Amino acid sequence: MLNDGCFSFGFRVHAKVPLLCYISNKLVLMTKNILILSFAILIWGCKKNETTKNVASPKRLTSVSIRNMTYRLRLTDSFLYDNKNGMAECRSMAYDTFTNSGGFITGTAFHQNNYVFSYSGPDTLPSSYIMTFSYSNDSYQHVLTYNNLNQLIKDSDLQHINTIYLSYAPNAIVTKSPIIPGASQTRIDSAILQNGNIVSHYYIFPSDTTSNSVDQLSYSNLPNPLYDFKGMGGLLKAIFSPDFDWISRNLYTSASNSRSAGITSMSWVTDTHGNVVSGTGFTANGLVIQIKFSYN
Repeated sequence: MLNDGCFSFGFRVHAKVPLLCYISNKLVLMTKNILILSFAILIWGCKKNETTKNVASPKRLTSVSIRNMTYRLRLTDSFLYDNKNGMAECRSMAYDTFTNSGGFITGTAFHQNNYVFSYSGPDTLPSSYIMTFSYSNDSYQHVLTYNNLNQLIKDSDLQHINTIYLSYAPNAIVTKSPIIPGASQTRIDSAILQNGNIVSHYYIFPSDTTSNSVDQLSYSNLPNPLYDFKGMGGLLKAIFSPDFDWISRNLYTSASNSRSAGITSMSWVTDTHGNVVSGTGFTANGLVIQIKFSYN
C-alpha cells in the first residue's frame, strides 16, 4: 500500500521515519530508469538488426566469362583485389576446341595469361604490370603512362614487343597496337561514344584493308558491371579480350558487324539485388553467345 508517496511493502511506514521513505523513493526511481533504459536498448537493437537485414552488402565482381557457341570458345577473366580494393591481378583464361569437317571435336586447347598490377604510393591507378603466360616461362613488364585526366595514353612494353598507344576526343577513344605481339603491322581501333556507350567500333588494319570492319551497337538501361573497371577501362580494353566491353556505361541489347550477317540480340538477367548475373545472345540462327558475371 502507499503511504505519504512511498511504498510500505505490506506494513505501515511511520511518518517519523523519512529516511526509509527516501530510500524507497530512490529505489522506485532507479527501477523505472533501468526499465526505460532496457526498453530503449531493446528497441535500438531490433532496429539495428532490421537495418542490417535490409541493407545488402556491396558485391564485388570476381569474374566475367563468355561462351562463343559458333567457335566453341570460352573466355574467362577473373579478378583478385588488394587490401585497398584495387585490382591486384587478373587471370585471363581461354578454352578452345577444334572440330573436323563433320563438326566433331578433335582436340582442345587451354591457355592462361596472368596480369599482376603494381601501384605507386597512394595512386589508385596502376603504374605498371607484369604479364606471364601458361605456355611459356617468359614474363613481360609494362609501364603505364597517363595524361592529366588520369586517362591511359601509353602502355610501354619494356621488351618493345607490344607497346600500345591511346588517344581521346570528347566522344571517341582510339587505340593503336601491333596486330599481334612483335609484328610491325599495326591495328587501329576507334570507339565512338554516345551517352557514355560505344555505339560504333571501327577496326582498321592499314596493311590489310580487307580485314577492316565496324560494329554497331544499341543499349539497355542496365549498368555494365565492367564499366571503366577500377578506372582502368582504357587499359583493360587494350590488353584483355575484345569480347568484353570495359568502356560503356550500359549493357548492349543488339550488335552487328559489317563482316558478318545478322544482328545479335542480347537479353540480361539480374539477381534480387539488381546485379546483372548473365546474358544470352541470339541471331536468326539461334543461340550464339552466353555471358556470365560472378560476385562475392
